[in-house]
Amino acid sequence: MTFLILLLSVISYYSANGIRNQVLELQRATTRLTLSLQVANEFTGAVGEARGFVAYGNEKMLDNYNAKLAKALALVKQILAVTDEGKQLVVEQLISDTIGYTKGVTSEFIPLLREQMLEQKAGNREKAQMLQVQSGEIAKKYVPLAEGIMKGSHALVEENTQIATDRLEVIREIIQQIIMISVSLGILATLIASTLTITIPAYIKKSLIAILDATKRYAAGDLSLPVTVEKQDEFGEIGSAINEMVRGISTLVVKISQASAGLAAASQQLTASAEQSAHAVSQVAESIIMSPRVRKNNWMKWAQLIR
Repeated sequence: MTFLILLLSVISYYSANGIRNQVLELQRATTRLTLSLQVANEFTGAVGEARGFVAYGNEKMLDNYNAKLAKALALVKQILAVTDEGKQLVVEQLISDTIGYTKGVTSEFIPLLREQMLEQKAGNREKAQMLQVQSGEIAKKYVPLAEGIMKGSHALVEENTQIATDRLEVIREIIQQIIMISVSLGILATLIASTLTITIPAYIKKSLIAILDATKRYAAGDLSLPVTVEKQDEFGEIGSAINEMVRGISTLVVKISQASAGLAAASQQLTASAEQSAHAVSQVAESIIMSPRVRKNNWMKWAQLIR
């Protein structure tokens, strides 16, 4: 019996460590997934604010645009901090694209657009149109970077969704293995009890039967009832060890259920974000080269679409 107790303790220890490592990786993947979704949302919002500034010249929208881009860059850096060294290439490229897009638009596009607005207010229509063409060309130059940012964030979402799904599957497999081992040990204990039926006291036989009944319930997926421990002998120690293991499994099952729910919500959010951002990015350059009246009408339509 002492051997069974030691064996169960060793199995519980290594199984718990294996599950703990998988849960930690699952938590890291879920963190990266959440941050990637936030990056996509912030950048989509920044694009919307940029369109508003182009259409109306509202400085508040420009401030919002800069703030959302800064937040998106900060989120990408957080993703880098929780990404393994061998998988940082996509994140580093995303940081590079975000920095390049932010600097380019701020230093080239915005000043030229402001100058265009001033010339238009001053009545210099010909010069305003020339500046409008130039700003449109600059906007087109940075569209690939904008698309790269959206593709990069979506790639991170898909990658970490897959990682989290894989980790959940591994955890389920480990739990199944623990249950099967527990059942096997219970059967072994029953065989020993059958062999020693004539010589062992009745209460030992009762304890072995209680352990066997409990392991059968656990094998069927019912973790609600613990093993009844009546005495602090070898059988009581086996029952206590099994109860401790079952409590750990129950806690992990709850965490897995919560993580699965989070992944489902994240996938739905990703689908909605991808549809909005793909349309938004492709329209940035076109909004620059339109006449003020057309831009204003289109902006109102785009604003309705985004809402």
